[in-house]
Amino acid sequence: SEDGSGSGAGIRGSINYVAASSSGGSTAMTFKTGDNTERMRIDNSGNVGIGTTSPGETLHLKKVTGDPRIKLETGGGGDPGIIFQSANNRTGEMYFQDGSTSARFSYNHSNESFNLYAHNQTSIDFHLSETTAYFPNQNVGIGTTSPAARLHVVSSTPDAAIFDTTSAVYGAMNTFKAQGVTKGASGYNAGSMNFN
Repeated sequence: SEDGSGSGAGIRGSINYVAASSSGGSTAMTFKTGDNTERMRIDNSGNVGIGTTSPGETLHLKKVTGDPRIKLETGGGGDPGIIFQSANNRTGEMYFQDGSTSARFSYNHSNESFNLYAHNQTSIDFHLSETTAYFPNQNVGIGTTSPAARLHVVSSTPDAAIFDTTSAVYGAMNTFKAQGVTKGASGYNAGSMNFN
């Protein structure tokens, strides 16, 4: 299109079909706005690039400076959402990458679980399913940012921890093991607190 509103006005936007050579080869569609600067491209493989002339994925967004963001907005009465859909027994992935680290958040359809890989893409740092949640190797801190043991609880109130059971049969509420062998337990039974 051409803006003829003033002197010196020229092409301000265009849609172009680009070929690598006169015989065709690799082709692309480009979309230009403003001062006829390319803003979006659909390359020969169907990848769409916004802010990049060489999209590396199905949709590739790039901003040279600042924070590239995606915004989902509803005018009211709707709930914005992102859907990850695949065939059965596949995984849904979110990747986080910088110059030296690649982390990911993964949903495994086969066992219906979430896994967080915080420092690489092979070692699970947190696992969550319907019945199980665990940190494989990390210390867990509650009330502290520097846990010194597998579980480190710090509280400014007298009740640092509460252990409760809904079972009608009282027994050991805490079991102590060494190398998988039970060495002792503590629990409430018949009105008394027992340690053994």
